[in-house]
Amino acid sequence: MSEDDDELANLKRELSIRFEMKDLGEVKRFLGMEIEHGFDGVGTPTIKIHQADYIRTLLQRHGMEDCNPVSTAMDPSVNLMALTDAPKEIKWIRQLFDELHYGITPRPSTILRTDNQGALALAKNPVHPTRSKHIDIKHHYIRETIAQGIVWLEHVASGDMAADFLTKPLGRVQLQRCLSLIGMRA
Repeated sequence: MSEDDDELANLKRELSIRFEMKDLGEVKRFLGMEIEHGFDGVGTPTIKIHQADYIRTLLQRHGMEDCNPVSTAMDPSVNLMALTDAPKEIKWIRQLFDELHYGITPRPSTILRTDNQGALALAKNPVHPTRSKHIDIKHHYIRETIAQGIVWLEHVASGDMAADFLTKPLGRVQLQRCLSLIGMRA
């Protein structure tokens, strides 16, 4: 058992003390995505994430199953709204770990990286420029989490955005780069 395995076993034990749970083994579905575990041609373990069902469900939920893809420039406020979900999840996980007395305290800010400089500027700028007035108050939540030290935003070049493999189709070389950025091998 590696140190990571010991830490995982300890976390599962702590969670089971507070919550009714059972270990279902390797994940097969997560957030509507299908997870496939396997091996490549030389016996190296692989993980493939299939998003077709997840994307189909999202399109149906929003009445867009017949839509056609269009390439458009993204408004920074749209990216800011998308960026707002991550701090909510980060705050929830941090509170869970605090309740379990798991990890270090005080916790340093969790670094959240974005390749959209416009969204980064909107999130960090405490003033409300005229063009961002249409953003609902709930989307300014990210500013509060930055001020509270829960998250910190950093710019990352588009070519170094590790999460791209979760959001867009990639060629083999770029997929391998993304996976290496998160400590995985393709």
